[in-house]
Amino acid sequence: MASVYKRGKRYWIRYWADGKEHRESAGPSKRDAERALGARLKEIKEGRFYDIKKRCKVTLEEFKPRYMEWAKASKRSWRRDKVSLRNLCTRFGNMNLKEITVSEVEKYKRARLAGTLVFGYKVPTEKDGIKTVKTIPGKVPSAATVNRELRCLTKVLNLAVDLGVLAENPLAGKVKMLREPTGRMRYLKPEEIGKLLSECADHLRPIVYLAMLTGMRKGEILGLRWDEVDLGRGVIRLPGERTKNGRSKVVPLAREAAQVIRAAHKARSKGCLYVFPGSDGGKRGDVRKSFDGACRRAGIQDFTFHDLRHCFASALAMRGVPLQAIGELLGHQSPTMTKRYAHLSPQALQGAVEQASRYIQGQAPEGVVELHKEAENGVNAPHTGHNTSTEKTEGVVIALNSGRS
Repeated sequence: MASVYKRGKRYWIRYWADGKEHRESAGPSKRDAERALGARLKEIKEGRFYDIKKRCKVTLEEFKPRYMEWAKASKRSWRRDKVSLRNLCTRFGNMNLKEITVSEVEKYKRARLAGTLVFGYKVPTEKDGIKTVKTIPGKVPSAATVNRELRCLTKVLNLAVDLGVLAENPLAGKVKMLREPTGRMRYLKPEEIGKLLSECADHLRPIVYLAMLTGMRKGEILGLRWDEVDLGRGVIRLPGERTKNGRSKVVPLAREAAQVIRAAHKARSKGCLYVFPGSDGGKRGDVRKSFDGACRRAGIQDFTFHDLRHCFASALAMRGVPLQAIGELLGHQSPTMTKRYAHLSPQALQGAVEQASRYIQGQAPEGVVELHKEAENGVNAPHTGHNTSTEKTEGVVIALNSGRS
């Protein structure tokens, strides 16, 4: 008996032919599944049916263009997939998609981790006016890199199933990912921040400073447009297509961050769309080379642009800002991502348990407002109380229009 049924997010069709039951994925649409079932039944009736497991004659190398076309339209990280597929095709490129088994993948995984399968890359260089290509030797990949490659391979096979090229994904639910170490966290001390900013070129300094003050990602800052900035309300509004997790995000601006934006606005060319444009007025390219140079001159080692987010989050944690608020400001989808900063706020945690102790002993709260009492007293908007004493801190002050050119 033929039928259409749903398993997970995909619809499947079931039918009988040549005395055997056949099942195949038909994608996420029920209507498409019904059409596919109708086509199979017609093939059976007309004697044109043959087992779908024998249909796949496509190799990974042949299917790669179709996957990349889908990835460019569907994923912001398609460039990472392009690199992963380049590496994967050295081992699986000439293999039929249905022949990429768990056993073959495990061999690939072991070879990558053992360093017997490494991949270099070529970069264009120019010396004395002569353009050449320099080969950068490969190195043993991390567990995270290998996992990205394996996930990419699984996505490729899933797409082949959705497009009807493959009957089923031979790796579905069978490939075990490698254990990755806890997320890296590197941040700067105040004196290091001053050194780094003083060594930044003029075009780089406001970009780096804004990253420290807001926790925004490099891509978010380099692609920042004037229509996303609202200085009147002191915020930056990033649409979902510009954030990593696809959710729109509001970035509050501190006074110094707003100054960075205003300085950029004074230097804005007429009609320029970007806050930090490139030399041609369009979107600025990567600043990795200039950033690495600034770190080297400042004597700062093992530090990347992404670590500026850690500087922002670590500063919040060490000033007692709750982890939930830190996670919201960073745009984390999972609290697990924010927990890495918990050890930086022992004083805030100590203050929290002291409040619980005072409550249990029937003592009045210290330095906080009891919201239920505020409501009883007719106060409309709850507010946070503060100690009468103020803490004087020494900040980092920079001049945005001075320093290296």
